[in-house]
Amino acid sequence: MKHSAETRRKISEAVQRAYDEKRLVPWAKGKTKADDPRITGFTGKHTDKTKAKISANRKGKCIGNQNATGHTPHNKNKPHPVHTAKWRKAVSKANSGPNHWNWKGGITAENRLMRSSTKHKEWSSAVLRRDRWTCQKCGYKGRALIAHHLKPWAKHRSLRFDVSNGQTLCRSCHCETHNPRLGTGKSKPPKRHSV
Repeated sequence: MKHSAETRRKISEAVQRAYDEKRLVPWAKGKTKADDPRITGFTGKHTDKTKAKISANRKGKCIGNQNATGHTPHNKNKPHPVHTAKWRKAVSKANSGPNHWNWKGGITAENRLMRSSTKHKEWSSAVLRRDRWTCQKCGYKGRALIAHHLKPWAKHRSLRFDVSNGQTLCRSCHCETHNPRLGTGKSKPPKRHSV
């Protein structure tokens, strides 16, 4: 149940009046650990002696670009020498197929393999980049974008990774493009976004 604006105003005034008349005070105000066992943790101010101990203990630790031992890591502000496109390709090749720990003899369908391949991801990124991450039908800019094949994936194998065969669409426009599926009751179109 939502309160009306008038009711919310009255509640606010009543609470403020209670604070002003000292009828409503924070439960722990002015109390110490000795007064109430529910009060835990540090509740006061550090003494000068305690401040000096804390300061001495923190000297040379966690300062700026240094780690907890007070040393700057050897690779600070240096590019990672390994994670390049060439390295990723080599690692992918070394850990795929029969070399992978979860290999089951090549039972994954060709279609699924191609759609999850690096080549397909690069094609999708190239299409989105070319269209400046904007739906080409409605002009939506956001995260829910799909690289759509203009000539169907199944019928035009040679154009699967051709950037000129791609178009950026938002999820709603993509569903409208594949309209025959929507009337079957198997899938519902996503809610339209505001541009």
